[in-house]
Amino acid sequence: GSAEPVCLRDGVGEDSKYAKAWALFFSKFIDAYANHGIDFFGVTVQNEPEFPAPWDACAFDAKSQRDFIANHLGPRLAKSNPNT
Repeated sequence: GSAEPVCLRDGVGEDSKYAKAWALFFSKFIDAYANHGIDFFGVTVQNEPEFPAPWDACAFDAKSQRDFIANHLGPRLAKSNPNT
């Protein structure tokens, strides 16, 4: 197996099924809060950049974070959560 978390195993390029699913999770998370009257003005890709988590975690470097936003999160939020 790979030591890299599943969320990054196939990268964050346009064809990454894991990155696409992660962006969809963000969107559904925002929708769930909105259903309870809580709106978001923004989100971050990760809470503690470059934190060496001792568990299976998505530790994006600056380039991966940029590519995830450009290829997946940005387009998903623009489509489904344009005010975020």
